[in-house]
Amino acid sequence: MTDTRSIVMLLMLGVATTGIQQIAERLDTVLTGGTGFYVGHVTISTMTLAAAIFFGPMAWVVGTLSSTIGALTATSPAAWYWIPDNIWIGLAIGAVAYTLNVRTDLWKKTLVLAAFQAIIITPIDYAGLYLILLKLPLGAALVASLPYVGLTFLAVPLTVGLVKAIEAAKLGL
Repeated sequence: MTDTRSIVMLLMLGVATTGIQQIAERLDTVLTGGTGFYVGHVTISTMTLAAAIFFGPMAWVVGTLSSTIGALTATSPAAWYWIPDNIWIGLAIGAVAYTLNVRTDLWKKTLVLAAFQAIIITPIDYAGLYLILLKLPLGAALVASLPYVGLTFLAVPLTVGLVKAIEAAKLGL
């Protein structure tokens, strides 16, 4: 979508994600000392999945806007890692969402999209984080990424609810 309304809605979703992530990432930093991102993972997964369902590969804008503001406001020790990370994640999840046409069967296809994220994206994402940030060996980094695989599925009902709420608002998306 390249019309003005879609671009504005994409940016508004990015701003909403930024506000949510500001709280979630700080909460994670308080709870784990900056080494775990459990609340932030569920919230960013929800917002990225919703953005992918509406905007396809342009979903990268939502995560990148949020992570850039997060890095500039030092929300967590990993804040700078999330910028390039959210670009490829948004593109990948958005491409799959666009291919699946998720809105035609929202619950089932959101679950498939979340499975793609959990099984393919999340282990690469967090193993990379733990390899780079904490300098863990590959095996330990992969084990450390396992909780996020399960947490990704918590985003499914949140995503479906968010998509239905946005559709009910009749914003033209």
